[in-house]
Amino acid sequence: MQNPQFRFDVTDTKVGNPPTIMIQLQQSESQIHRRVKQNPNGSIGFHIARVEINRQYKMHQPIFKWTAHPFTKDRSAFAKLNLPEGRYVIIPSMEEQGINRDFLLRVFCETNLTFCELNGEYPPKTCMSGLTGYPSSAISVNVVNGVRLFNEENELGNVYVKMTCEGVTVRSKTFRENSEPYFDAGAIFYRKENRYPVVFAVYHENRVCDEFIGQGTVSGNVEFQKQPVEVPLFAKNSWKAPKRFPGTLYVNVQTADSIKGL
Repeated sequence: MQNPQFRFDVTDTKVGNPPTIMIQLQQSESQIHRRVKQNPNGSIGFHIARVEINRQYKMHQPIFKWTAHPFTKDRSAFAKLNLPEGRYVIIPSMEEQGINRDFLLRVFCETNLTFCELNGEYPPKTCMSGLTGYPSSAISVNVVNGVRLFNEENELGNVYVKMTCEGVTVRSKTFRENSEPYFDAGAIFYRKENRYPVVFAVYHENRVCDEFIGQGTVSGNVEFQKQPVEVPLFAKNSWKAPKRFPGTLYVNVQTADSIKGL
């Protein structure tokens, strides 16, 4: 995971028709190899990971969705993919470890695309870190789907979920007229205190005021789960006598004891 990493966002998609993404990784050819007419090509390829909505720093280990493009000794590796809306990271790679090679990476998309290199390893310390504290661990959550997310009139609505931890909130996109949306929305949080949970709040989007559907939590100390965690929804501020709402979320969780762990 020490290779360069490049992030891009697919933000403009058509319903039921993910845009086409074309990726080309081309390796350089040295002047020495050109003069002696030797094959200079190494075995190159790349990995593509769908990452959290708010991912700003490099990945340090594979996460929930990870795809490897086959290695090839051709001058270029090429892939044509249909990717749904979300944030992705491309990691160019050589099949043999310890070999460095200059390369050119091109990404083409039929819709709007934002693209940048991930340079930071983890959140930087600031002049306020001594007063406010500095993160010591990380947690990555992915809301897979929800069931029975009706409004008070038991009707379909425009549903979205907010994920909050230690004052940081990440919102998913809105799913129109859907009581059982497949969210597939993730967020990563760098935590100062592991005792604070991650809160998932579900809303129905309205023109005037969004309607609260329910909220659930995942403990800040939960270990890695191979299967999605079931998160039941409750009313707000009902911890002493919880009022259970009908809806449920299913969430994947990964944790690390270091901010470099994820």
